[in-house]
Amino acid sequence: MSAFLSSLLLSVLLQASGAPASVPATPGVERAKGVPPYEIVWAGRSEPSDTVLRFNDMKGWRLELSDGTEASLRSTTEQVLWASDDPTARLTYRTTGKKLYVVIRPPAPIPVPPWSRGCEFWCYGNNWSWRRDPTTPQVDLTLLVSGPDGKTVREPMARVRWKEWWLVHRKFTGTEPGEKRTVLGLEISGPPNKEPRRLYFESFRFTREELKPISFPPRPKRNLDLFPGQDPGLNTGPGVLPFPTRKETILPANLTRKFSVASEPESEGVRFTYKGDDGTLVYRVSVPQDGGLPEVTASWNGSSPVEILEGAEVVFEGVEGKWRTLSTGMREGAFEIKLQKGEGPEVTYRFHLLQKSLVWDCICRGGRATELRFGRAGPFEKCGVIRIPYITYGLRERDPGVLLAKVPDGPHLFFTVWPDWYRTNASLPFSSPQVEPDAAGRLRASVNGGL
Repeated sequence: MSAFLSSLLLSVLLQASGAPASVPATPGVERAKGVPPYEIVWAGRSEPSDTVLRFNDMKGWRLELSDGTEASLRSTTEQVLWASDDPTARLTYRTTGKKLYVVIRPPAPIPVPPWSRGCEFWCYGNNWSWRRDPTTPQVDLTLLVSGPDGKTVREPMARVRWKEWWLVHRKFTGTEPGEKRTVLGLEISGPPNKEPRRLYFESFRFTREELKPISFPPRPKRNLDLFPGQDPGLNTGPGVLPFPTRKETILPANLTRKFSVASEPESEGVRFTYKGDDGTLVYRVSVPQDGGLPEVTASWNGSSPVEILEGAEVVFEGVEGKWRTLSTGMREGAFEIKLQKGEGPEVTYRFHLLQKSLVWDCICRGGRATELRFGRAGPFEKCGVIRIPYITYGLRERDPGVLLAKVPDGPHLFFTVWPDWYRTNASLPFSSPQVEPDAAGRLRASVNGGL
């Protein structure tokens, strides 16, 4: 421990004196009782024979630091990967500056083999991607490589978002086999952290990256009727998938079986009504006379209507102009609206009622749509988003949920909007729940983002 403290003190003295912030690593090995991960032990794995750097002793290594940054580097068995007596590199860092910036430099540049197209190493991180810790902000790992022209090329490797051992693997960008390159160091950068934090590194090696075309037989067909013109994707083979088990897919269960649904044309759109033992729910879909997106409202047992799907729309890259209505009408029990934004492709909205759920089909052919936004709902007197356990979109603050809201002059209601993951051809859902006041000071909320 004394060697670590002396290295840290040297860092402080160098920066305080105005000298270049270059700090030597601590030589030797700090012995501790680290235990290899059970996955490595149970699988009987060992370190690859072509490993270039094993970090058994950091003698000759150096650190370059930004203003306000303190760091130390040494070999230790505090965290181990392959065996309890096999040291790894431990980087300890903190910064009071505006940004963390540390570069780990080896004793000499490491030549990249002419056959190599990438590299990998193991990292023991200090945070979880799905549970942000403001005291331990995520940092970026970037490999510094000297290119054929001698200029330094930054090869982004990864953002630290795992609190155990994980393999950082990356293919080099913009290089060709045979080009003369050398590895100059590893950059660690990110927001400031005032308390010391640690990262561990092990087993740096180069990879060939012989990426061969992927080939597999067609998958069974999807177990539902696709929308007209919808691409079946890879599901063109023999047989049918066993899911979904019904055409209504993710429709929630209704509390009562004694109910009815109806649709009634109105001057500017349509009225959908649910009537059951538990109450009456009315949705109205209106098409503005001057164009624009349709307006959708909901009312429970005669309460003041609240707008839902406000601002919901298909997003196109490079398409400008206003939305305009091309046509409207009932078709096969659904209210259909054909829309177009500027010179973009035609979009079809179809609304119909299943139990208490207003179903919104959105169809845009041609592949130009980049996003579908679900918009927001309101106004409410009070509201908040309730997270659903075990449903996550990657980050806690972006997880989907259900809105609990107090309607003006009305009851408390639950509201949510979900993509039908069986039917959609989108590749990724997103969510950023927000509750904010509008110009009149009333609350409006977005729940589950879009696709």
